[in-house]
Amino acid sequence: MLIIYFLSSLAFLTLIYLTFLIKKKILILCVCILAIGLTSCGSDDDAGFDCLKLTTDVSTATSAYAENQTTENCNAYKQSLEAYLEGNCFPDEQSEASFREQLAGLTCS
Repeated sequence: MLIIYFLSSLAFLTLIYLTFLIKKKILILCVCILAIGLTSCGSDDDAGFDCLKLTTDVSTATSAYAENQTTENCNAYKQSLEAYLEGNCFPDEQSEASFREQLAGLTCS
């Protein structure tokens, strides 16, 4: 009888502990979502740049220039890279450096 009481108490305490951990994780997740929402929703953060559109434009221009290396496609690729750089949509500094190198090495003639 004592063993059953001990095991049921242990199970109950384990359940309470797991509930506490789940609530703690949910609280942390909510705080993170709130922090991201509050810091990324400002209208002055992106100065009107749509990073998804800029990324799509660079991708489209890159594909067009890779398929047909004309001066017109080169200029479109160069302009899309410049707009992407101006939009400041980089996840890290290494990505920005890579795009700047691509732009610097691009000669349209």
